[in-house]
Parts: sequence; C-alpha cells; structure tokens
Amino acid sequence: MPGGVQVVAGVILYGVAAAVWLLVLARLPLSAAYPVLALNFVLIQVFGTLFLGESFSATKGAGLFVIAAGILMTIGNGL
Repeated sequence: MPGGVQVVAGVILYGVAAAVWLLVLARLPLSAAYPVLALNFVLIQVFGTLFLGESFSATKGAGLFVIAAGILMTIGNGL
C-alpha cells in the first residue's frame, strides 16, 4: 500500500498531539493554553519549508511574526 507508513505515522502523531493537548489543558489555565494553539501555524510553515521544500516569503515571515507576537501579548505572563 503506497503511503501506508506515512498514514500510520500520521495517525500515531495525531494521537500523541491529542494526549499532549490534554496534559496542557490539565496544567494551564484555558486562557493561556488556547492561544498557544496558534503556534501550529508557525510550526507547520517552518517544518513545511525545512522538510517539504515549501516556499517562504517575506510576507509569510511577517505573518508568522504577527502570530507569534499576538500569542505573547495574549498569554503575557500566563506561562
């Protein structure tokens, strides 16, 4: 089955991510935990660029910077 290993790995990683998210929710206030979900946008772009050869531009970089700044402003000293 072509791609079968990748699908299984994806399902396993999804399960690990769900378990980590439950641990985060158990330990952090919701108002601090939810903004951290926006880090997905940053991480997906970084990994896509590094490992999948996706394009990266100054506009994307500026957007990622705004997301990261927004997370920091939202959670403040919550972490």
